Amino acid sequence: MTAQINKKPLYVDIYEKIYETILSGEMKPGDKLPGEVTLSKSFNVSRGTLRQALLILQENGIIYNKQGKGNFVSNATKRLASGLEKLVPIPYSFSKEELEENLINVLYEAPGKYLKDALQIDNSSIVMICHKEYSIRDNVCCYSLYVVPNTVLSDFSVEINDKDQISQFVDNELLKYSAKSTARIVFSEAGEFLKDILDVPLNTKVVMFEETIYDAQGNVMAVNRHSMLPEYFDFTVNRSKM
Repeated sequence: MTAQINKKPLYVDIYEKIYETILSGEMKPGDKLPGEVTLSKSFNVSRGTLRQALLILQENGIIYNKQGKGNFVSNATKRLASGLEKLVPIPYSFSKEELEENLINVLYEAPGKYLKDALQIDNSSIVMICHKEYSIRDNVCCYSLYVVPNTVLSDFSVEINDKDQISQFVDNELLKYSAKSTARIVFSEAGEFLKDILDVPLNTKVVMFEETIYDAQGNVMAVNRHSMLPEYFDFTVNRSKM
């Protein structure tokens, strides 16, 4: 007796075709998928079958839906190589689309007790406090606070009045020359300060990452805080056996 082979559901076939189109680079992160009518005609399937395929793509983080605007390609394939386990800037690890950054301001001041303890520095130290925001399609989706001791800036010859160099340092050089970091995830709400920056109502839900960055000797190089609107990010963490 010949074993019966179950036929692959049609929606799985459509899922694979759309996924292959994205993987091939024909559609890039941030690109909008054609509408349901166009796609169903293109694949010669019902809209119900198409929606099943789109739902799986959404569940797998390949695409995401903007209410009233349609489906868009996410950064999922890029994130396969850089999730939370890689030392890359946290906002870039999870963003669904390409981010645009803007440095709000840079301040230098004597730290309070909390920052002195977190940075493991003494009473005579001065720290740089850098405020940045990240946007997707002109919508601010993340506010980041970077606190770096002046001694670290001096070690890497960062010009304290050069905002472009500072912005580059906190997003790239800092992690490039670090050995490890620890990140704590907190679920919070936007207060008066954060609601104005993110342009959201008071008490809007945000996902907050509190990160401490260390050098090879275990010294603290910086403490960062990233407050992110969850609808713009996909918090996927890749794990594997040791």
